[in-house]
Amino acid sequence: MSSSNEVCPSAVVVDADNTLWDTHAVFEDARRRMISVLVDGPFGNRTGGVDGEYRAVFRQLAGRLSLITGQNDLAVLARGMAVFLSDQGPTSEEKRVEWAAQRVQNRRIPEDDAAEACIQAAAESFQMALRTPPPLLDGAELLLRNIRDWTTAHPEHRWSVLFSEGAPDRLQFAFEAHEIERGDQFDSIVLREKIPAAFEAVWEGIEDALASPTDESHVVTIGDSLKRDIQPANNLGWTTIYCPGDFKGHETPDTESEAPDYTVSSLHEALDLLRL
Repeated sequence: MSSSNEVCPSAVVVDADNTLWDTHAVFEDARRRMISVLVDGPFGNRTGGVDGEYRAVFRQLAGRLSLITGQNDLAVLARGMAVFLSDQGPTSEEKRVEWAAQRVQNRRIPEDDAAEACIQAAAESFQMALRTPPPLLDGAELLLRNIRDWTTAHPEHRWSVLFSEGAPDRLQFAFEAHEIERGDQFDSIVLREKIPAAFEAVWEGIEDALASPTDESHVVTIGDSLKRDIQPANNLGWTTIYCPGDFKGHETPDTESEAPDYTVSSLHEALDLLRL
């Protein structure tokens, strides 16, 4: 990483989930709650710790079932986990995940009242857990304060954006807990899927907001995902700061376009790079 105080931005674009706050911890707690409801109900026949093999199984099923349904349906996910935890199917974990997903897709799932009530309760427990405000990550409070002071000092020449593709209803709990409102810490809050067109729209918003022409490299983005945050920002010529978190871990770029300009271990280090 280059030495400190080398980046002098005109605009700062910050990711939310697992960059500013620990969404991963909230989802892990929600996962544990869902599985605990199923295990305590009629689906407790399989062995294995809730924090052991089931973490990987949960992610695999969530990905597989979202491809089938085209959406993140918690009741569908709870059904998939219920089938996986039943005393039927292959013993191989990989085959069992696929088997469970296929049974849900083909509606070959438990249909008695007790099983259905348990599945619904498991989905509801997950949803309730997502209402827990995620804790700020190390350095986030200071970063938020510095961004607010930085933009307030010269509002006509500086712009800040919170850019997230998280569900608005879930993010609202974080916004309220950490007192984040448009016009306070951030001049703009953008809640959109992080596709190239969304990044281009953010860039257009920055150009419109600033009184003077802005070089693309003077836009700095901070995020925890190489593919979702760093690559699209690199493609626009922005300066990129990669701050890996617990959710994805420390990723390795697959292509040159995913390589960040800077990699930091915390938001404190990110602040050391920025002249805010």
